[in-house]
Amino acid sequence: MTAVEDIDVLETVNEDEVTGEYVTFDGEQYYCIANSHLMPEFFVSLVGASHHWMFISSNGALSAGRRNAESALFPYYCSDKLLDMSESTGSKTIVRVPLSGGEFALWEPFSGSRSNGVSIRRNFYKNELGNRIILEEFNDSLQLAFSYQWSFGKQFGFIRSCRLNNLGAVGQNVAFVDGIQNILPPGLGQDFQSRFSNLGDAYKKSELVNESQLGVHYLSSIPTDRAEPSEGLRSTTAWHYGLADSAVLLSTKQLDA
Repeated sequence: MTAVEDIDVLETVNEDEVTGEYVTFDGEQYYCIANSHLMPEFFVSLVGASHHWMFISSNGALSAGRRNAESALFPYYCSDKLLDMSESTGSKTIVRVPLSGGEFALWEPFSGSRSNGVSIRRNFYKNELGNRIILEEFNDSLQLAFSYQWSFGKQFGFIRSCRLNNLGAVGQNVAFVDGIQNILPPGLGQDFQSRFSNLGDAYKKSELVNESQLGVHYLSSIPTDRAEPSEGLRSTTAWHYGLADSAVLLSTKQLDA
């Protein structure tokens, strides 16, 4: 169980229309599209100083990588396929809130299930330099707000920073799962993703380094038709910081449990 942090969030003034304005957040100027959930999904591009690139939609569906599509961190497809894959690729957050009588409510920010009778509002932010983006969602029923930021760093690569905020006057304790899905290991180029994605899944391996929070994603071997050994010696790594005594999941099959 994790205590919800009480900090200021950027509230939407008018909940019935889409508005846009410049705002200051963490000392940096962003352009904010308030009530972005009232618009059709749209994509924007982010670029970094160390060959980082990202193509991301207002609901979080994305592709990203280094240099070009052959070094993608998430599958590189056209925009309609990225939207179709939004539930299985990129950011994933599930919040479980205890209710009276031993029941609990589940909330999945930026999920397609947001219209199931729950009052949801979303804001979308992009900074002036075009290398940071923030997606923010309010759950008025649970009095919670969740936001996450994508940014780039030369040392740490792609950085996803999250905030869970309590909007009510009473403290809350929640349990949650948060992370990213469908990380690509090195060696699966754009053409291979498009034509042999199922074969790529068969070769993908995910491991947790002992006594650490470091996940390693790699190919057991490089897929080839040649009768020769082709060992995969490179990997994609991912880790998190800020949550003490947390469990790390390596498969979406673990989410239900």
